[in-house]
Amino acid sequence: MVPLRKESWGTVAAGFHAAFGALMVAVAAFSHANPFGGQSDATEDLLHSIAASGMGFAFALGVVACQVHQRRARVFDVVAVVASIVIPLSMLLWPEADGAVQRLMFAISYLWYGAEALTSGSAR
Repeated sequence: MVPLRKESWGTVAAGFHAAFGALMVAVAAFSHANPFGGQSDATEDLLHSIAASGMGFAFALGVVACQVHQRRARVFDVVAVVASIVIPLSMLLWPEADGAVQRLMFAISYLWYGAEALTSGSAR
């Protein structure tokens, strides 16, 4: 399955999407600060934030690299890239909605990967 991804996405995009997956594991491994003011580890919170930021960049750059490699830009590709930029910025302006907005960002990325899987499956 990996050769199909590299063929369909290109090596650069496949690398960015692999980084997205690895950083997603790191985000889950490091806990975020307790939003209710309870005890939390500042180092873990920092590592969580760094991994989350890297994950967003890796996803956006991976989608763009796919567009360049495939020489096309679907509407949903553009929506995914814009969402990966706008959603983190909205979390700065609207911190009380962080959780819901983060779930929206994950939903968009999962839908993008699902669309890519369907597209690659029909190309075989």
